[in-house]
Amino acid sequence: MAPNYTDFIDLCTSDESDQGLPARRALQESQPGPRIQRLRSSPALTRQALSKNSPVTTVVPTKSDSRNDQKVRGEATLTSTNPIHRASVKDSHGVGSPAGNPGNFHSTPTQQTPRKIVWTVEKIEDTLREFSYDIGEGAAKVTTHLLQNTWKKMAPAPETYSKKNWFVGMKRTPVEAGSGALKLTLKVRWNQAIRDYYQVIGIMTDKEPVPKYDFHHIEIRKNILSRNTILNFVPHLRDLADEEELKYRRWLENLENMDKTSGLATLTSKEKVNQTCRKERALTLLLYLDSWLDKLSIPNCSKATLSRFMASRTDAISSQQVSTIFGSCNSDTDSPGSVKTVKIFTEAFDRVFDNGDVWNEGAVTLHDVLLLDKSIDSIVDSKKLIKYTPNEAKPIEENITLDTFLETYSLLGCLICFSHSCEHGEYGTDNERKRFSIDVVGGITPLVGRKALQASKVNSSRSQSNNDPWEYEDFRKPCSDECFLKVRLNARVKSWSETEIMLLKAAVTFFCDQDEPIQCITAVATGRPCCDVDRQFHKLGLQLPQQPSRSGESEVKPVHWYDRFKKVLHADWQEQTITHAHHLKDHFDPCSHDGPCTKDNCECARNGLMCERFCRCTVDTCAIKFTGCSCHSQGRTCSSRQKGERPCICIQLNRECDPSLCANCGAADRANPKNAEDDQLFKQGCQNCALQRGKSKTLLVGRSTIEGCGYGLFTAENITQEDFVIEYVGELITQDEGVRREARRGDVFDEEHKSSYLFTLLEQEGVWIDAAIYGNLSRYINHQDDFGKGQGCNITPKIMYVGGEYRIKFSALGNINAGEELFFDYGAEFPNLTKKLLKEQEEQTAGKTEAKKQIKARRNRDEEEVVDVIKKTKGKKRGRKPEKKSFAARLDSDQEAGDDNEALSDEDYGPWKRKHKSEIDVEKCGKKNINSNLRSSTGRSRF
Repeated sequence: MAPNYTDFIDLCTSDESDQGLPARRALQESQPGPRIQRLRSSPALTRQALSKNSPVTTVVPTKSDSRNDQKVRGEATLTSTNPIHRASVKDSHGVGSPAGNPGNFHSTPTQQTPRKIVWTVEKIEDTLREFSYDIGEGAAKVTTHLLQNTWKKMAPAPETYSKKNWFVGMKRTPVEAGSGALKLTLKVRWNQAIRDYYQVIGIMTDKEPVPKYDFHHIEIRKNILSRNTILNFVPHLRDLADEEELKYRRWLENLENMDKTSGLATLTSKEKVNQTCRKERALTLLLYLDSWLDKLSIPNCSKATLSRFMASRTDAISSQQVSTIFGSCNSDTDSPGSVKTVKIFTEAFDRVFDNGDVWNEGAVTLHDVLLLDKSIDSIVDSKKLIKYTPNEAKPIEENITLDTFLETYSLLGCLICFSHSCEHGEYGTDNERKRFSIDVVGGITPLVGRKALQASKVNSSRSQSNNDPWEYEDFRKPCSDECFLKVRLNARVKSWSETEIMLLKAAVTFFCDQDEPIQCITAVATGRPCCDVDRQFHKLGLQLPQQPSRSGESEVKPVHWYDRFKKVLHADWQEQTITHAHHLKDHFDPCSHDGPCTKDNCECARNGLMCERFCRCTVDTCAIKFTGCSCHSQGRTCSSRQKGERPCICIQLNRECDPSLCANCGAADRANPKNAEDDQLFKQGCQNCALQRGKSKTLLVGRSTIEGCGYGLFTAENITQEDFVIEYVGELITQDEGVRREARRGDVFDEEHKSSYLFTLLEQEGVWIDAAIYGNLSRYINHQDDFGKGQGCNITPKIMYVGGEYRIKFSALGNINAGEELFFDYGAEFPNLTKKLLKEQEEQTAGKTEAKKQIKARRNRDEEEVVDVIKKTKGKKRGRKPEKKSFAARLDSDQEAGDDNEALSDEDYGPWKRKHKSEIDVEKCGKKNINSNLRSSTGRSRF
């Protein structure tokens, strides 16, 4: 059991002679006098000698006590009151005032006037330098305590127990003479050397070894979004021989260059070490900062005031973050005297701990220390969840509009799952999080207009409410006995706050199309009675949102290949849209424009896509709006097998039925997680919601039937053709990030190493799935080419669109019996796709370099011919050899060579220099690193 943190603090202030912590505490309670003088030098177990120039670091603070009050000297610039009170001591011969003579005005006072300490930068600096020795003493005591008590601890009990002893019946394999013999040469100093022979005991067994594997994976149920990462740790392959060291170093340099090429901020190995040392030093000082401030007792100088001062002087912190820090660090000491005190302490602290001559790479400032505080770090070092603008800090007196009040909801609220912290969205090239929120479709204002249009349709059927939109007594049911539909509130209630009024206005806007009265909905959010909410409605004079005028809009013409009302596809729909071909999509943002959807104003129509439910357009203004399936109204089930009829339109478009659009087909009940284990429910009705159900077949991991492949995935139950098997899940990363990860995981000394867990999800967008660390059992599925070779493929992957996100689904190609291993085809580029792409990049770079060398050689030959002509000219002296060009001249010649190189044709470069047309198109589009078209839509590289 680990020691308590309080015990560590007490240990740092304890004496070596104490009989343990309990005895020392009992001694303190019985003898409240001054403690024994503590050691000024560290014990012998410290890792480095203590000196004023090299304090020792630790992670445990010392306890503040009264026996170590510092005495400082100097001139007066700041004053503070020392809380130490000293009583006047009298002996039998001393002079004092008689106890019964109150009229004696010359009596000796019983207490002295509190002494005022004057603080300057030099005094605080000297005091902090003395305090820094506490770090070394604390480290020494903690180390001594751990070494003395570690052997007393019991060994940790195993977390799992196996009833079967796997080592019973194992037999040692005899070692053959001479095979694998190990010679040991021992040098003995004494002459009495004993020559003896010992039998070698073999440790080999007749049992098969466990298959090798690369990574332990963490089980997840759905894909998680990951940002671009840099090479933080040097990959360890194995112990290197002398001749392999150079090749390994070059490999590490190539990995760092890949990070730089991708635009990531990289650090050298030395810079990484220095950064780690500075962070550890700052964390150590942060633990001691509170106790040091208590010892100093400088007025108006606390961690709160220091944090506020740091936040106000830092440009890297936004205005909203500064206001949040000010709110968390409550302090009323913002006077000029407080600012002066904080400045003096900050300067003294930086003089002591930001001295590079003393602390070397561990020099830190007070700013670095305070940024690591939990209350500050959670605000400053958080993910970029919101876009900060200069006009964020608005005065309270300003009239807040609905858009301003719901700004956070607009920027952070996810359109798919309606949460503020989820795995939907993407990371840009600068690692900035882009969320799939209302802000993507134009913000709150367009959404209000859409809600008004829906509310107008609902209210048109309420003939009783034409005069007053809030009179629902004829057709609404009261929510409680205190509902406004039953009683009227006459008693006085507390006034409404600005926040409650904005909630009321937001409810009118967003719940105007609901059957439940808005008063009842708002009452739940505000905690007020419905009667009070209804009275505030009438007091503010609120009205339902007005339907936007549609005068002047042209009638939407239907398309011949899709009927949005009958929900069917016609004729050559596959040639008119690529909605079903997810690997060809390169546009994913919903459209947000005014008017009907046409190729002139709609990005969806311009890219050959159908408008989804997240787009701003409606069924009335968009002819290509996807409206779900109509299988239930036609008496069919959502299945790919339809007798003599076309399958479900959702299946045709490679998507699962959406409960928001296909409500009547039964997808809503089957997508409910509560019904995931109800097998009887899924035997009928909608059969196109397997990923939303999330229940895979019973699968087991075992040794693969393919030699040398390690583990494989086997089915433990019979699987019928076209049944859902499992989903491929992992980290959602960019294409560049995937190439860098594969390069880091590869073995530079083993080119035949074929192991990868990357899967292309969206080819044109460059989104991959990496299941190396985070994933499920699907990461163990191995590769097979075709039927007819071995067992062949028995499952196939398919990219599906499920409720706004893209996922990979494995289905059975045929009937699979229990016990069979699962295989699928990784793609035409298997097995060394990423290495091929990297090699092509190197060849292109080498081709350009070789072309420059050829041009230089041609220029040198021309110059030599000119020199020969000069030599043979009559009457001329023998010419000199051309002098070596200066550095500037060489730069000019290289530039000219580069210009000539660009003017050459493909024939001049040779076949290895010629570029494919797809590569030229990628360069025009500004793609980086590799050509994504080389990877198939369902290809997964493994090497």
